[in-house]
Amino acid sequence: MTTQFAPKTRRARTCSATVVAVFVLIAPSLVMTCAACRFVTTKIGNIQAKPGEYLSREVTVAGNVTDSIKFPFLPGVYGVRDGSGEMKVLTNTQPPLSGARVRLQVRVETAATIDGQAIGLHLVEIRRY
Repeated sequence: MTTQFAPKTRRARTCSATVVAVFVLIAPSLVMTCAACRFVTTKIGNIQAKPGEYLSREVTVAGNVTDSIKFPFLPGVYGVRDGSGEMKVLTNTQPPLSGARVRLQVRVETAATIDGQAIGLHLVEIRRY
């Protein structure tokens, strides 16, 4: 005994074609949007001007290393200048050499906030590109 399945109806074919078309059109744009977020840099001057908007957030910054300090058994510290401002960066790895061009994923932190003023505003390195 053979069983025959009924052929797909025209409505079912149209619906599945629509789902595939939507997926094919939307998926690449979502992937590109997520990938581009990492490559959008935040100006250091913007972070310094409005630290409350960036506090505890991860951002990407790029600039030139101004100075680099590493002590044994302590995190390294180096400065990054991007033309709009300069900030210190804490790192658990070897700091880059002075004058090097860097692109960083960082978290914006402060030592303290007093009356809405960020004291000791700095960046903590998450990833160096």
